[in-house]
Amino acid sequence: MSQENVALVRAMYEAFNRGDWDGVLALLSPEIEFETDPRHPEAGVYRGKQRFRRLWEDIETPYEDTVVEPERFFAQGDRVVAFITIRRRPAGSGAELTIRIGELWTVRDGKLVRGQAFADHQKALKAVGLSE
Repeated sequence: MSQENVALVRAMYEAFNRGDWDGVLALLSPEIEFETDPRHPEAGVYRGKQRFRRLWEDIETPYEDTVVEPERFFAQGDRVVAFITIRRRPAGSGAELTIRIGELWTVRDGKLVRGQAFADHQKALKAVGLSE
């Protein structure tokens, strides 16, 4: 089951990179809950598919291009930690912004039911009782 959960998380990032919101939303539970890192400008807990989508659309508004590159996955039961690099190019700029974070995803019945972002990779691993 763990590899299936990793494949689900990977598929969500792939759909996001294609700009395929229908594909992203199809992988989420209707009760999806996503918690940003407390230091994020839009810090908070977002519930439901449409609120999840609005959060990411609002975050992406100032950028012409965003790519999420999963680097490593750690599976623990129904949870998956993904270390990702997010590359963004602000509108009208050739500069690139690079962010490296960890995200913890919980899977239930083949859908993502919860996500949580961590600026610190070790905190993401610790949340599931793992270490690098």
